[in-house]
Amino acid sequence: MSLILHILFASICLGGIAYEIYAIYFAQKSKHWSTITGTVLNAEVRTKTAYDEDYEVTHEPYVHYAYRVNGVLYESRRLFFGSQITSNYFEASDSLLGISKNKRVSVYYDPRKPNRSVLHPGAGEVQPLIILAYIGLYSSFLYFK
Repeated sequence: MSLILHILFASICLGGIAYEIYAIYFAQKSKHWSTITGTVLNAEVRTKTAYDEDYEVTHEPYVHYAYRVNGVLYESRRLFFGSQITSNYFEASDSLLGISKNKRVSVYYDPRKPNRSVLHPGAGEVQPLIILAYIGLYSSFLYFK
């Protein structure tokens, strides 16, 4: 049973690290992508409340926008690469400054895969810290097992 738990925990940590590396990679790539004008279809801060052992409130900036590349219409919900969920409402709200329904915005899209896009290129500053947190979590698991 201990081996199964160890493999499960290692898989979760490695999966989290892989996702954060993916986010860092595309956040950096997005700085050099092509730009086109798009239209915001919806923008809001979404709040979720969890009522498990702890009362937890999280906020996430939500955006839905459309843009055309070579006559093809694309829609996306990606504001930037990386985690967008926060416990701070104002932090989530700040991510949407200047972005509102029906507003025209600059969309940064991958010319090799135009359906991959962001409104804030390069926003991957917290990912290295999250990777360190996963490593620390896994190290703690090994130490205290």
